[in-house]
Amino acid sequence: MSYDFYQYSENMRHYLQLLEKRIKDLEAQVANLTNEVTAISEKPTVHIDRIDYSFDQLKVETLEGTLNIGLNPEDLSNIEELAINPNSPTQQPQAPFYPPIDPKQMMNRSMDIEEVMHQFIQLELPEIIRQKQLELNMPEEESYVTFIQEDITKQLPTRIQYYLQQNTNRKQSGSTLSNEAIINALKEEMENGVHLFLSHIPDNMKGSGKE
Repeated sequence: MSYDFYQYSENMRHYLQLLEKRIKDLEAQVANLTNEVTAISEKPTVHIDRIDYSFDQLKVETLEGTLNIGLNPEDLSNIEELAINPNSPTQQPQAPFYPPIDPKQMMNRSMDIEEVMHQFIQLELPEIIRQKQLELNMPEEESYVTFIQEDITKQLPTRIQYYLQQNTNRKQSGSTLSNEAIINALKEEMENGVHLFLSHIPDNMKGSGKE
């Protein structure tokens, strides 16, 4: 009982440290967004006929050992096609710029979503990883659990930011994403990412599994 309480206290302390760091990061982002919005509102309107992009310096590299959640083969093929065909007719003038949503609202939503996802990563994701190991005939290896948890935690703020920005663009067409929808999408990304990561581990590192 005392060990469980100690472990719970350690987990809570670690979570609070992450939360405190995230709050500071978000406060800095809010300050930057506020400055950007102010600068944009003070600038005179400039008409731009066309913006052409050059992909000469675009490189797509594989990051072995890194769990890239939210990145699928279609994304890579689309980027590659643009890099090979810089004059492709699919390149259109840049879409209209939409001012970001209220920075305070974005920060609040980001914190709410991140809190739920941190709990998911700590409490539910380990069992998902173990289940995937079983499906792939791998022994339960706790080092993978720890590695994946830490790696996903690092990528989480970027993925939340991505969905919130998508939500901003959706507002223009009258369609928005709720926090619950974003959370479900993140969970699905993580589960798919775990499966992809584990399935690419060399066979000689997977073990024989249980007979």
